[in-house]
Amino acid sequence: MEVVVMLLLVGVVGAMILGPLVRRSQTGAPEAIVRTSAAGGRRAAGVLADLEFDHATGKLADDDYEALRAQVHAETAAPEPPVRAATDRVLDDLEAEIRAARALRRFCTGCEAVMPRAARFCPACGTPVPPHGSPDDFRGPRTTEGRA
Repeated sequence: MEVVVMLLLVGVVGAMILGPLVRRSQTGAPEAIVRTSAAGGRRAAGVLADLEFDHATGKLADDDYEALRAQVHAETAAPEPPVRAATDRVLDDLEAEIRAARALRRFCTGCEAVMPRAARFCPACGTPVPPHGSPDDFRGPRTTEGRA
């Protein structure tokens, strides 16, 4: 008799634990969640899924569910604050640094290879290179237009 009561108790507890999990998988994704995830992102879809689950399991009353759902939709529909200006400023500073670094590059007068700053000879062709900063220092690749 005690074994039957124990098995009955285990069955009831198991049903209470697995019941909400089975019901959640049967409800599927409502169209509001799918529409929100396509428009507003995964976070809002997750919040709506949690609200739907809490409402389905009886944790949320109907009026609370509708109010919270409307709040999530309003937050998703609101435009995000612009972060572009700060990002553009950082990118402009970075681009200026890149241009300055490229202006300091030296090129070989013989083969037009990029030269290390302290090089005295071209590592590609062996041509002697004037010291860095001298008037003969060649700072850019030659164009083919000037060649005969």
